[in-house]
Amino acid sequence: MFPVLIEIEHEATEYVLRICNNSEALTYDGDEYAPYPFRFEFHTNEAGAPATARITISNVTQEIAAALQGLTTPPVIRARAMYYEGETFEPIMAPEYTLRSISIDAHTISGVLSLDEWAENDFPGDDLSPMTCPGIHV
Repeated sequence: MFPVLIEIEHEATEYVLRICNNSEALTYDGDEYAPYPFRFEFHTNEAGAPATARITISNVTQEIAAALQGLTTPPVIRARAMYYEGETFEPIMAPEYTLRSISIDAHTISGVLSLDEWAENDFPGDDLSPMTCPGIHV
């Protein structure tokens, strides 16, 4: 089984929403993830493509939508793809995203997520040359 564990948190609150796309609750690293219907598409690692992921969460209870609509800055979303067998979890990937855009209707909450901005910047950010950085020898 390959469940995805999602944590949604915001700096302004102490509350962390933990959900999993499983039929029953899962406990990982001491935290319980409630079963909740959602679809998650991880980012691709294609050269030149933006590192964006997508999430679609059921909005049946309106509870998550109400929490997200009250925020003034974007929450952080951790997505953990796991291999799960019996009581053993093995992480496959665990990126941390920032919610960049959101669409909410009566049935679903859809969002576009991006990796932290530092991960998208070229390194180094400046051109290094002997004139700008005297320690470099060409």
